[in-house]
Amino acid sequence: MWIWLIVLCGVLALVGVVIQRRMANTETGESLSSASEEGEGTEESALVAKRDTAGEREVSAITATKDGGWIINPESAFRLTLYGIDQATALRIKHILDATGAEWPPSAKVDALLPVIVRSHLRCKEIEAYINEFRPVYLKTLDDLQRTSPEWATATEQGRKELLASFRAHALASLDTRPRGNLTILFEDTPNDLTIDAALLDRFGYDLMQLYLRHADPPGKIYLLSRKHPDRAGFDELVNHGLAIRGPEIPLHAIVDTLKLKEIKAMVADLNPPPLTRKAQAIPYLLALPDAKDRVARVAPLQEYFQLRPLPPEFAHVDLQHLASAWRYMREIATLLVDTYTRGHDVVEQKQFYQEHDAGVSGWKIVPDEDACPYCKRSAERTYPVSQAPRIPLHLGCHCQLVPSYTPAAKPVCELQAVEIV
Repeated sequence: MWIWLIVLCGVLALVGVVIQRRMANTETGESLSSASEEGEGTEESALVAKRDTAGEREVSAITATKDGGWIINPESAFRLTLYGIDQATALRIKHILDATGAEWPPSAKVDALLPVIVRSHLRCKEIEAYINEFRPVYLKTLDDLQRTSPEWATATEQGRKELLASFRAHALASLDTRPRGNLTILFEDTPNDLTIDAALLDRFGYDLMQLYLRHADPPGKIYLLSRKHPDRAGFDELVNHGLAIRGPEIPLHAIVDTLKLKEIKAMVADLNPPPLTRKAQAIPYLLALPDAKDRVARVAPLQEYFQLRPLPPEFAHVDLQHLASAWRYMREIATLLVDTYTRGHDVVEQKQFYQEHDAGVSGWKIVPDEDACPYCKRSAERTYPVSQAPRIPLHLGCHCQLVPSYTPAAKPVCELQAVEIV
């Protein structure tokens, strides 16, 4: 009798522990398997975050490495390892990358990742490895083309810009492995320091600074933005924060300089001016008139003209050129993360679907896109056995597709006999 009571008490206690753990998991919304429970003593330890939110994939997994990194796609053929961030940030990035639905196209994921990257200064092992391998090759090819070009030494500034564009295209085309994206930014805008002034972000916010930096080059440029322009609301905010000026505050000569010659001539046509064949003649003539501003306002909507102002004096130490370069670089990092992660996940799901629903698959083929690199094109030349599917993405930023291959059906016996009789 006593033995049964002891056993019953033990069972009740065990049930209580299970219920308590389930309630704890329900409150936190995620269940993490620790290194002590799974994979202790191995090179890597897995952490799984289960999510029930609509518009996300059911299960996400990240893997902690011994050297402090986080593999955010351990199920993929091409893993992405992030450093310089904590577990919560790694899960946040995973959360963004796992989002699905029409409201989450790749561009939206890039926009959502950028603030995380800017704030955390994270590094991606695989992206850095690619840059370290191929950037020297690209820069050497670029240098060789400039050095051996008979036109480079005597070309004008505009001529050199055109030649450089051609040299860049040639240098990129010569790379054996080439992710889709703006590799010129990846190779030429690689910053020595990715640190963005935190006080600058705290003062103006991420979105406003992103807009400011996107239009900061060249300095002093005049922007004409109608009320329907997608950046108009942002520029209005820049004005409110003292980072831009509008209309009447902009020097009149700067606005007139953006106009076409025929527009300037129309403003002064009633005065029977001397022949004005060039803007260099027309602009001084117009600005010398006492009613020049009124004449310009009748043709040009002054309230729709904007010009950026320098940062406030307390941020005079900030190098805008360096900051804009770092921002472009980080956007490219975000794009590569989204592209590589998405392709890897899609291929895993695709293989599972065919393996479960199509018994006729006898192998696999790689279908490269139009801009595929030499490495992808070589990989697409063969058919892979059904049990040895190629590991796609083949490389960082790879956009190749995986398609099933089928063995041609043998001709029926009757058909073969009919051919022999004829």
